[in-house]
Amino acid sequence: MERLTERMPGTTLAYPICDGAFTKLLSPIFTITNGLFLSQLSELTGAESSAIQNWVKREFVSRPAGKKYTPRQTARIVLINALRTCMQIDKIVLLLRYVNGSLTDERDDIIDDSELYDYFCTVIYSAGKSLRCDDGFLRETITETVRRYSPPVSDGKTRLEKALLIMSKSYIAGYLKKDAEIMLESI
Repeated sequence: MERLTERMPGTTLAYPICDGAFTKLLSPIFTITNGLFLSQLSELTGAESSAIQNWVKREFVSRPAGKKYTPRQTARIVLINALRTCMQIDKIVLLLRYVNGSLTDERDDIIDDSELYDYFCTVIYSAGKSLRCDDGFLRETITETVRRYSPPVSDGKTRLEKALLIMSKSYIAGYLKKDAEIMLESI
């Protein structure tokens, strides 16, 4: 069983960094390529192309322009992919809408999806590194992680912290369930 911090959540990439994982690792790629094609996105996430196309069709992600996915769209897809092993897709959509309203209209977003993903990775990395995932630790880590976040709406920080707590607990629970299943198979 791979460690909680072995791969960046929702990707096939090794976890090279914790703070700003998406921004530091993937942003340079977008600078060079001006977006990712579906096949590249599928390789990055390990998700089937048909699954990603279905998320676009169901308007969980806006349509790519010129067949290329932007950093925001990529971050949304990576978030969905990270959470789909531990949450039902309709619950993931509910959670993302809680944070950013309409999933196809960025004008009502309280946070860019790539920044949300960075925060999520930071929390997961901290939990895995310290081998702690209790409620108090996660809340403290989230509070510290979003300390500098300045929301465009009055309840933005509260919504963000709550969403990150739900995402983190779900992701960690999925990891623990998978680990328990592996242990059970060895009995």
